Amino acid sequence: MSTERDRVLSIVLSEAEWQAFVARHPQPIEWLRERIRDEVQPPATRERQAARVVTAVNEELSVRNVSVQGGC
Repeated sequence: MSTERDRVLSIVLSEAEWQAFVARHPQPIEWLRERIRDEVQPPATRERQAARVVTAVNEELSVRNVSVQGGC
């Protein structure tokens, strides 16, 4: 018999708070789930993910710079 179980969070927000949050994060449940999972990852895993994000951003910027330079 497993002792693992799913957890449910309940957060009380005013309608104005909810609308402002959803305006910034159109998929609020997924956004919250990702933030929680980011927080519970071991530090080494977080560092590898951060390195991947930086690499992806750098690659995207390189592609944008090339396409801008090529269009001039």
